[in-house]
Amino acid sequence: MSDHKLHVLDFGSMTFERQHVVFMGGTEIVTVPIPGALIVHPEGNILYDSGFTPEVCEGGPLPEGLEGTFKPNVTKENIAAEQVRLAGYDPSSVRYVIQTHLHFDHVGGIGQFPEAEYLVHKDDWDYAHDADWPIEFAYPLVDIDKPGVNWTRLELAEDELHDLYGDGRVRLLVSPGHSPGQISLISKLDGMKVLLTGDAANEKLHYDSEALNFYLDLPAAVRSVKRLNRLEKEEDIDLVLFGHDMEQFESVRHGADPYE
Repeated sequence: MSDHKLHVLDFGSMTFERQHVVFMGGTEIVTVPIPGALIVHPEGNILYDSGFTPEVCEGGPLPEGLEGTFKPNVTKENIAAEQVRLAGYDPSSVRYVIQTHLHFDHVGGIGQFPEAEYLVHKDDWDYAHDADWPIEFAYPLVDIDKPGVNWTRLELAEDELHDLYGDGRVRLLVSPGHSPGQISLISKLDGMKVLLTGDAANEKLHYDSEALNFYLDLPAAVRSVKRLNRLEKEEDIDLVLFGHDMEQFESVRHGADPYE
C-alpha cells in the first residue's frame, strides 16, 4: 500500500461572471469548481485549502459585498471535514491545513480541524487584516479569525521551496499576485509528482500565459506563473492541478480514488 497519496477534493462550485476568473473575460455566466487536496503522509496528512464555510451550504449569507455577484453551489458533502471523511480518513489525521490564501472561497475549513496546525503566508495574513478597500470584501475576517486556531505564519521568499517534513515529499512555495501570499505546492508521491498551483493559475489559460487571472499585483502574478512553469520542467512534474478549471476538474480522479 502506498504511503504517499493525493486525493483531489470537491468543495463544490461557484457561479459568476467570467471576468471574475479571467481578467477582462466579459459577463458570460460560468461555473467553476472549488477544488482542494488531501495529501497522505506517514507523519500526518495535509489538507490543501478548505473551501466554503458550513454556513454557506446551509443557506447562510455570503460575506458582505459578495451577495448577488457570486453564487456558491455547496452541499454538506462539500464541506472540508466531510470531504476528508469521504476520501477515507478521519479529520483528526490532518496535521497541517495549508491556507493557500484567505479569500472567502478558501477559508471555510478554518476551525474544523482543531488538532491541526494552520499554515498561511505572513503576507496574506497581514493583507487580509488590512486589505485595500476595493478588495476587502474578499477577506472575511469573521471566518478567518476563529478562536482556538493554531496558526503559523510562513515567511517565504519567492524563490524558496519550504520542505514541510524535511523529506522532499511536500514542498511549499509562495506564488503572489492573485493574493499577496498565495501558496503553491509540489507533492512527490510514490509514483509521480504533482504541482498544485492554487489560484496562481486558476485555469490552463493562465498557466499557458494566454490570459490573465484576477490579480492584485500584475508583475508578481506573471512572475509566479513563469516560476511554476520553470519548476514543472525542473522537477519533472507529471500532473499540474489548477485552481478553478472546470474542464480539468471533471477529468481528474476525485475523493477516495487517489493519485499515488
